[in-house]
Amino acid sequence: PENSPAAIASISQSSATEPAVIPYAAQERATEQMVETALSDGSDRRHQGRAFLAGNAAKPRGEARTVVPGLKALAMSGNAAASFALWQWLEACHRQTVAANPDRSVDCTGVGTSDLAERSTFLEFAAAHGDPNAVLQFPITAGMRFLGPDGRPNGTVLARDPEAYVAFRRNAMAYLEASALSGNVRSLNALADAYSQGLLVQPDQVAALAYALAADRTGLSPGSGPWLERLRSPLSPAERQRAEAQARVILSRCCR
Repeated sequence: PENSPAAIASISQSSATEPAVIPYAAQERATEQMVETALSDGSDRRHQGRAFLAGNAAKPRGEARTVVPGLKALAMSGNAAASFALWQWLEACHRQTVAANPDRSVDCTGVGTSDLAERSTFLEFAAAHGDPNAVLQFPITAGMRFLGPDGRPNGTVLARDPEAYVAFRRNAMAYLEASALSGNVRSLNALADAYSQGLLVQPDQVAALAYALAADRTGLSPGSGPWLERLRSPLSPAERQRAEAQARVILSRCCR
């Protein structure tokens, strides 16, 4: 009989040996979830007025061939967050080709050299279109080729392509300024550092203090007291007053 113990046991045994078949819709949804995870900023944004503190982007982990095509499709449609996430995955795969002890948390099977070659394009697109993490990463990554071992601009490299260096600095500052204007507190701090260090723009210690003060007064930049004091200490009373005035203007434009 069909319902006899022997028959049920026979069916159970045959089922146990057959491989599980995942419906295509389930596979597709699993891929979509991995793409959504890749687009996550790791935590909710914190807001104070128009100012915000964005979380860090999710670290790539898993199979690139499951995530990269979906991210690329979104990036090609103009999605800045997807473009930055795609850069992260491609950069992780690139590092596996050059690092002595590469991070193997990403399986880069199926990612070709042509994919890796265009990774910087996706980073700059994301930065140009306001992704809050990309605008901070772009100056670091795109600027590396212009720096020497000491972390300062390499004169030999600059002499070979001075126009590229000028364009890089102009674009990096434009992306940071637009991001800061939208209320991104981390971009305000990045501009303070840019004016203090002078790598992206002519050094201006008054502007550096002004941006740092603006970031501090959003209430979303805790622990900035020692840095503010370092920026403030070499300035004259008149320069400090100018920085205070500039900070009020910056705050009114970005965050109030």
